[in-house]
Amino acid sequence: MNTICFVVTHAMTVRLKLIGQLEAIHEAGFRPVIITSNGPDLLGVEGRFDVVDVGFLREISVFRDLRAFFRTLNALRRERPCIVNASTPKASLIGMVSAFIARVPVRIYTLRGIRYETLTGFKRFVVVVCERITALCAHRIIAVSRSVRDEYVRAGICSAKKIVVLGNGSSNGIEVRRFPTDAARTALGCNVRDALGFSHDAPVIGFVGRGTRDKGICELLDAFFFVRDVVPNVRLLIVGGFEAGDPLPREYMARIESNRAIRVVDFVQDTTP
Repeated sequence: MNTICFVVTHAMTVRLKLIGQLEAIHEAGFRPVIITSNGPDLLGVEGRFDVVDVGFLREISVFRDLRAFFRTLNALRRERPCIVNASTPKASLIGMVSAFIARVPVRIYTLRGIRYETLTGFKRFVVVVCERITALCAHRIIAVSRSVRDEYVRAGICSAKKIVVLGNGSSNGIEVRRFPTDAARTALGCNVRDALGFSHDAPVIGFVGRGTRDKGICELLDAFFFVRDVVPNVRLLIVGGFEAGDPLPREYMARIESNRAIRVVDFVQDTTP
């Protein structure tokens, strides 16, 4: 049975963005293998698919990153996959370089965002160089949107021929069955508004993800206050909490904490009401 390896930094990516793909690949007769870091998000996954824990960290750690690289390389040499698909910044670099050294026949880099956009100085330079190396080692790059593809090409990281967008673009599509618009679900939504202190008729701008600078939270806040000048009862809901690795500037955190029109909810397993 041919093996396809998916390399991602965090186990959460497996649960949120890969489960459907893994199931489809398995049903098509392939053996999916996940190379990632261990975590509670793998519960229910490890019994269904093979998982290799290489100890990825999101932030830079020279020793841990080198160890993860050699573990990934050893895993690819052991599994001998026909395809490697790597995504998320750290795993993409390590995954593509390891797959290149292991001579994996097909190497795919799934580009989910532009990490260097919010960086400056030496750190930006390092990240751009890492992106160039990742792109060089990949046979094909799949961008999740046309804007991501266009920026990658504009920056000269890869040629337009090497990077594609599937359909109209998406990180994993939307399973519309999870979001029915029946009366019961509408009532649950009203309960959520009550708990947050939002009126039932207030328009709500929602963000779900890690509250870091590279996710565009500062730009989101600027846009929110611009809209609020026109629509005074608009509300902002940020779901996911904040991280110390790429914190928001103090002035933006102060605006969040002092404004009653903004609510922040920590990580939740399921965002449907």
